Amino acid sequence: SSFPLGAVMVKEGYLDKRLTKAQAHHLLIFTNQASPIFISIIVVTFLFQTKSLGIVIIVIQWLTNISIAFLFRFYYQSKHALYEPKPHTTASPLFTATNNDLLIKTAKTLFTILSMMIIARFIQVIFTSLKLFDFSAQMFTLLLPRTLDPVSIKTILQAAIELTQGIDLLSITNFNPKILFLVTNALINFHGLSIHMQVHGLIKSTDLSFKPYLLSRLVAVIISLSFSYVYLFIAQPFHQSEVIPAFIYTQKNQTLSI
Repeated sequence: SSFPLGAVMVKEGYLDKRLTKAQAHHLLIFTNQASPIFISIIVVTFLFQTKSLGIVIIVIQWLTNISIAFLFRFYYQSKHALYEPKPHTTASPLFTATNNDLLIKTAKTLFTILSMMIIARFIQVIFTSLKLFDFSAQMFTLLLPRTLDPVSIKTILQAAIELTQGIDLLSITNFNPKILFLVTNALINFHGLSIHMQVHGLIKSTDLSFKPYLLSRLVAVIISLSFSYVYLFIAQPFHQSEVIPAFIYTQKNQTLSI
């Protein structure tokens, strides 16, 4: 489910004792996904001129989630936590919330989401003003492929703050098609720092750990890149040395027609 519904459902399920802690941790991994509509419309419109790539990106997202499901299931099995006895909810009926309770919970959730969005935006402003994006880009240059220069790496780091804004930033880059495809899949499966902070804000009032969720997002980047590399190797979808994001392509065509 997309944010914040999935995270809220997991939190409420755990607090109502319908989920064990291991089950809540496991389910939280699959919340806050970029929806197929967002990918097929926003991502494809702004980044690619081939609509079929939207389907490919969605399939890679699903394959990534399936892989994470198996990996983390084995992890919880090894700790004998996933199969804790399920609480009996029939013996003690669930508490029926009043309208005031629902309003209070909704207000708290909205406040948490908005406050974390503001904090994420503040972090981005601080990082930009202190040149921390530039410094990090120089460090990552030593680790990432030589085809990525520090300016490109800086753009990727800025895009990782928030998904929608990240897609907008990628639309003004001059990445070659393969790099753009890889970065897009990694960004979609990472979800963005803003979302992570909002999830943390929602579960911090419980004893649920934030670490499994954050670890799953880092693993998702690696797995999605692996599937992306396999697709590029097998399908060979790009036949040109460079690709212009669809948004810039449209702008240039409009300028030429004028």
